[in-house]
Amino acid sequence: MTLGNLWQMVGRQRRLWMLAGTAAVLGGLGVGMLNVVNVAGAGNGNDPLLMALMFLPLAGGCVVSFAGETRSQERVRVLRDWNMHPLSGKILWLTALVVFIAYTVGWIVNFGRPDTFSAAFSFLFLGIYFTLLGWGSMLMSTAASYRRFMAGEVRARRDDSGPDTADAGW
Repeated sequence: MTLGNLWQMVGRQRRLWMLAGTAAVLGGLGVGMLNVVNVAGAGNGNDPLLMALMFLPLAGGCVVSFAGETRSQERVRVLRDWNMHPLSGKILWLTALVVFIAYTVGWIVNFGRPDTFSAAFSFLFLGIYFTLLGWGSMLMSTAASYRRFMAGEVRARRDDSGPDTADAGW
C-alpha cells in the first residue's frame, strides 16, 4: 500500500479540509517567521496584524487534526496496532511527539518571560504539532479501513466520496 493509494481512499471533503488546514499552517509559519525577524531585528514584535495572523498555524493545525482524526470509520489504536500501521503514519506520529516535547521544553525554559516571542513560539509549535498528528492519524485510520476492507468487513456507505465518509458531516 503506497501513500498515493491511501490518499485516493480518503474522501474528497476530508482531503480539501486537510489541504486547507495545511496551507493555513504553512502561511502562518511564514507570517511567524516575519514576526520572529521583527522581534530579533528591531526589537518590535507588537505589530497587531502580525499577532492576529499568528493564529493561522494553530487554527490550521486544529482543522487538520479534526479532519484527520474524526472522519474515519476505524478506531485507531496507535500502540496496540503499531506493527500494522504504515511507516509514513508512524513517522508523522513520532515527529508530532518530538515537536510536542520540544515545545514543552521550550515553554518551560521561557516560563516567566513576558515577551512576544513566547506567544509566537506557542502558536507555531502547536500548529505544527496538530498538523503532524492529524496527517499521521489520517494515514493510520485509512490503512486500518483498507485492512478491514481487504478482510471483507465492509461497512455500508451513505455517500460515494470514499471509504471513510460513513457519517454525513462537513
